[in-house]
Amino acid sequence: MQENLIERNIFAFYMSMNPLDDDSELIFGSYDEDRFIGNLNWHPVINKLFWSLKLDDIKIRNVSTGICENVSCMVTPDSGTSLSTMP
Repeated sequence: MQENLIERNIFAFYMSMNPLDDDSELIFGSYDEDRFIGNLNWHPVINKLFWSLKLDDIKIRNVSTGICENVSCMVTPDSGTSLSTMP
């Protein structure tokens, strides 16, 4: 980021539902507008080590579980990086 090697300090990933017909992708610095319909929702990263995001609530059948009411919850979207990195 500090070297300004990418267009913007954002990333996007697309996970294919059928990898035989459509490749998944991870894009740094931009996103592919053809990969979504509707509006984008932007979320700040709150833990840079794992790219974690703030989680407000967990609902089951649209009913709050209350898990995040008194604690700080976060979620890390699975971009598949564990399959493309090594120790």
